[in-house]
This record gives sequence, structure tokens and C-alpha cells, in this order.
Amino acid sequence: MRSVALRRLRARVRPTARHVHLPASSSRARCAEAEEARARCGEAAEEDRLRNERARAAAALREEQRSRVLAALASGPRLVVDLAPAYTALMSARHRRSLSQQLGRCWALNRRGAGPGGLHLPPP
Repeated sequence: MRSVALRRLRARVRPTARHVHLPASSSRARCAEAEEARARCGEAAEEDRLRNERARAAAALREEQRSRVLAALASGPRLVVDLAPAYTALMSARHRRSLSQQLGRCWALNRRGAGPGGLHLPPP
């Protein structure tokens, strides 16, 4: 019996969420904060949707490029760049770096082109 009375007394002393009355200004502020949070959430969802759309478009482009390059390797013209050690021994470090940059550009432009050729760089 005593424990029941104590529980009732504690319930009266400790206000719960149901019994707390907020001033009107605080309630409006919370409502405004909730609106802002919902707006930010909507903006984030829109950004995620756009990001996913761009990623899908980029993946489709990569797949298209890959299929064109594979078709060119199978039936298109072939270009072989001979990088024999005899040639590279005659080059300075600066020339080798320049050659590697040029080959990288050729590789990228060939991939993006409408009719890519088979570009082969055999190992030395």
C-alpha cells in the first residue's frame, strides 16, 4: 500500500511530456525548426537523386565507350607503339615523362572517339 502511494506521489512531482505546457512562442519556434529540417531533408533528397542520375549517366557512357573499344579491338585498325628498351635508353627522364603523357592523351582520345582504333602498347 505504501509503494502505491509513493508511486502516485512521484508521478505528481515529476512532470511527464503530457503535462508540460510550453509557451506559444516556443511551440512556434519548434514548428519553424521542424519546417526548416523538412526543407533541408527535401533538398538533400533532391541532391541525392541528381547525384544518382549523374552516376547512372556516367556509367552508361563508360559502358558505351567500353563496347566501342572492344569492337575496335576486334575489327578496327590497329596501331602498335613500339617501346623497345633500345629507344628508351636513348631518352632523358624528361623525354620519357613527356612520352608517357602523350601516350596517356592518345589512349584517352582514342577511347572517346567515334571510331576508336586498337591501340597496343606491347611490353618491352
